[in-house]
Amino acid sequence: MKCITRSDRVGTLLMTVLLAAGCVGQSTPTPSSQALPASPSGPRATQVPRFTAAPTASPLTADLGCAAIVASKSPPYPDPTIPPPPSPTIAGSDAASVAAITGAVAALAALRSYRMTVDVVGLSLGDLEPTPFDIGVRGTVTHTNGFAMDALVGTRMREGDGSAAISSGAQYVAGDGYVWATDNVSGVLEPSSRESLTASISALTPEGLAGRIVIPFAGGYQRVGTETHGGAKTVHYRASKRGAEAYAAAFHFKGTMTADLWIASAGGELAGARIAGTSSHKDPSSGRTVDDSVLVAFEVTDPDSAANVVVLPVAPVADPVRPTVPPVDLKLDYQVMPTNGTSPTPADLSVIGVALRYRLDISARPVKVDVVGQDRLVVTVCGTTRPDEDRRLVVAPGALNVVPLPAADYGTMTNAGGRALPAVGGPVDPALEPVAPAAGLGLTTAHVDPTTGRRGLALRLGNKASDAFRAYADAHPGEYVAVVLDGVVLAVLPIDGATAKGNFVFTGDYTEAESHLLASWLYRDPVAFELRPTGEVEIPTR
Repeated sequence: MKCITRSDRVGTLLMTVLLAAGCVGQSTPTPSSQALPASPSGPRATQVPRFTAAPTASPLTADLGCAAIVASKSPPYPDPTIPPPPSPTIAGSDAASVAAITGAVAALAALRSYRMTVDVVGLSLGDLEPTPFDIGVRGTVTHTNGFAMDALVGTRMREGDGSAAISSGAQYVAGDGYVWATDNVSGVLEPSSRESLTASISALTPEGLAGRIVIPFAGGYQRVGTETHGGAKTVHYRASKRGAEAYAAAFHFKGTMTADLWIASAGGELAGARIAGTSSHKDPSSGRTVDDSVLVAFEVTDPDSAANVVVLPVAPVADPVRPTVPPVDLKLDYQVMPTNGTSPTPADLSVIGVALRYRLDISARPVKVDVVGQDRLVVTVCGTTRPDEDRRLVVAPGALNVVPLPAADYGTMTNAGGRALPAVGGPVDPALEPVAPAAGLGLTTAHVDPTTGRRGLALRLGNKASDAFRAYADAHPGEYVAVVLDGVVLAVLPIDGATAKGNFVFTGDYTEAESHLLASWLYRDPVAFELRPTGEVEIPTR
C-alpha cells in the first residue's frame, strides 16, 4: 500500500499532441526512476473482493437476441498511426549531400546514448500542416538495450488567433515496449503499451525527426563548410534554393525560410538541425488568416557519455489467471425498487443504465441495457465467460468510501490497538462512518506500482470530501483509514504526510482490464436504488 501526492500530468491525448505540438524553455530533468514511498507496516491490498452467485437453470431454446447485439456493436477504435514521411521531388538532387546526411543520421542512431533538446512550434509532424500545438523535449536517449528515453515533455496550446495559450508538462520514460507518463492522480509514472504512443515518442527524438524532416529533403542541401556549433567542430549544410522550395511546398511556408544541419566532425553523427519559416492558417472563430511562426529544431549533445542513463520503472506483472466457464449469453431482468419511499424517475433509470454499461464494459464486449416501463431494467450480456461476476456487477451499488478507523480500537502506526485492522477483501464494521458520502467522492485511475509492477488503483478525493478528510487527518495523524467498496475493504492505509492530503494509492490482485474497468466504474456516482432480480435466462453461446 502506497501513498503519494503529486498531481501534475500531460493528458492522455499525447498521440494527438505529439503530432501537432510543443513548448520551449523547459529544464532538463535528471534521468531517474520515480518510486513510491516505502510501504508502511500492516496489511497490504492483496486480493480483489469476489462474489459468486448461485447457478441458475436456463431453457436451452431461448433466443436472447445476441446475434443482433453482436452485429450492431461498433468495432474497436483504431490505434492511430503516424503517416509516412513526405517524399518530395527535388530537381538536381545533390548525391554527395544525400550520402553525407543519410550517413550522419545512421551514425546518430548507432550511438549508444546521447542527450537531446527538441522544439517543434506551429507544425503538425503527422501531416505537416500548421497547428496551434507546440512541443518541447529535453532528455536522454539510450540504445544499449534497445531504444529507451527519459525526457521532460512540455506542451503549449495556443488560441487560434494567437491571443492566449496554456502550457503543461510531464516526465515521459519509454522502453521495453512501454511508455510511462506522469499521472495526475497517482502522481507517478504510469505505463501504456499502445504502439501509437511508442511511435509518437520515437518520432520526437532527433533520429525520429530526421527520418521525417531531414532525410526526405537531403538532396536539397548543400555543404557550406566547417564551423563550431554547440561548442563542437561540425560540417554545416544549408538548404539550396531547390531544397528551400521543397520545404516550402511540404510545410506550406510563405516568404523566406531557412534550413540548416550540422554534422559532428569527430563522430560523424547529425548534431543539430533548424528549419524555420512562416506559414498561415484560417482562424475558425474569426475567419481571419493568421500567420504562424514555424520552427523544427533539435540539438544532440554528450554522445556516448557515461552519464547518459535511462532507468525504466518496473514493467507491470503478468495478469493473474481468472477462472472462467464456457461462454454463455445472459439476460437479467430487474425491478428498480423505491428508495426512502421515492420511486425512480425516467432520468434515474437512464443514469442507472449508463452506469451498468460502464461496469459491464460495453465498449469492449456485446452488452445491451434496456429500460422497460417505469421501473424495469433488462440487461443482456453476450458471450460472457464470467456470468456470476456480471450478476454481481449489475446489482452492486458501487459506493466507494474512505472510512476512518478510530485509534481507540485500531491503534496507530506506532501503537497497536485492541482490534485487528480490517482484512483486505473482508467487511468493514458497518457502524463506522465514512469521511464523506460516496457520491462525488473523487477521481480514480488505474495504477501500476513503478517499483513492483503490481496493479491497483489511485484515488484522489474531490473538493468536498478532501476538505472533510483533511480536517479529520489533521486531528488524527498516524491513525488508519480503510478504502471500502460496498462494505468490502480494498486497502488499509495510514494517515501520513501523503495520505493526509486526500490521495491514496494501493495495489492488489488486479488484472489490467480489472484495474481500468474498476477505475472507470468508480468514476461515476453509486447507484442510488436497489435492483431486485425478477428473472433471468442463461444459455450457451451459439
